[in-house]
Parts: sequence; structure tokens; C-alpha cells
Amino acid sequence: MSPTIYDIARVAGVSKSTVSRVLNKQTNISPEAREKVLRAIEELQYQPNKLARALTSSGFDAIMVISTRSTKTTAGNPFFSEVLHAITAKAEEEGFDVILQTSHNPAEDLQKCESKIKQKMIKGIIMLSSPADESFFAQLDKYDIPVVVIGKVEGQYAHVYSVDTDNFGDSIALTDALIESGHQNIACLHASA
Repeated sequence: MSPTIYDIARVAGVSKSTVSRVLNKQTNISPEAREKVLRAIEELQYQPNKLARALTSSGFDAIMVISTRSTKTTAGNPFFSEVLHAITAKAEEEGFDVILQTSHNPAEDLQKCESKIKQKMIKGIIMLSSPADESFFAQLDKYDIPVVVIGKVEGQYAHVYSVDTDNFGDSIALTDALIESGHQNIACLHASA
């Protein structure tokens, strides 16, 4: 049977509430008591029950990642696998789980996002590309959780953030650099949308 916070309290010689304060990263605890609890956690190999913590706190520590592109587009594209790997690694480092949501229907995406927000299953959303319809952002913005979009966002939203490249400007700079280097036969290769 897995150890409980009562077991940790017994081994550490502190109260259950002291163990709870350490697990919830509260600051109103002495360094000595914190160290005793952390040693007991390690000794007992305690793993917190995410479901129990979610029921007694502000929900699960998870981030939803949404891919609206088809698997045909993303399967052979190293960009998406690298981005997903980086997101997962950083989330894990910060103690978050990742929920991957795939869909081809914006209304379904929105419904699933809203459902998971209302159930307190997610603390944020990362979209791997911009949706065709920005009304999606207006709906999510009212929930007061961060939404990060890899791509362009036209409107102004309180909780929607964008990470994008300037493909047009970068293409001009690259072409200028090639011309300045003496190149004359310049071609542009691109993937289909």
C-alpha cells in the first residue's frame, strides 16, 4: 500500500497539517520541519495522488496542447514532433502533465477546451497553429487561463499570447543576403498548406 501523509507525519515527527503545508509549497513552516518532511517523503518514496490533490485544490496540473492540423501534415514534419517534445519536457520539469487534443473541427476543439477548463483539468492551453476562426480566442479568453498560440493572432485578448515568425520579412532578408553574395538563380521551395 502506498504511504499517506499520515505516514509521512509519523516518520517526520510532525503534524499532518505540516506535511500538507510542505506538499502545497506554503512558506509558513520552519526550515527544520520542512527538511524532516522532505526526508520522510524520500524515505517512504511518497508519490502524491494527483486525483486526490485535484479534488482538494485548484484542479489538476495539466496543460492542453491542441493540434488542429491533420496527421498527414504533422506526421512527416519534424517541427511538430520537436515542438511537442520540448513542450512535454518543460511541462514535466515544472510538474505539469500534458493532454494532447487533436481535432479537425474548431467547434469540437472549443467544446473540449471549455469542458476541461470547467472541470479544472487544465491550467493552460498551447495551440500548435492558429485557428481559422479567431472567435475561438474570444470564448477561451473569458476563462482567465493562458492560451499560447504558435502562429499569428490578429485580435487583442487579455489571456491569449502568440509566438510567431516573420516569414515574409525573413524571406526578404535571406534573398537580399543571397543576392549580396553574388547568387543570381534563386528559387523558393515550400510545403503545401
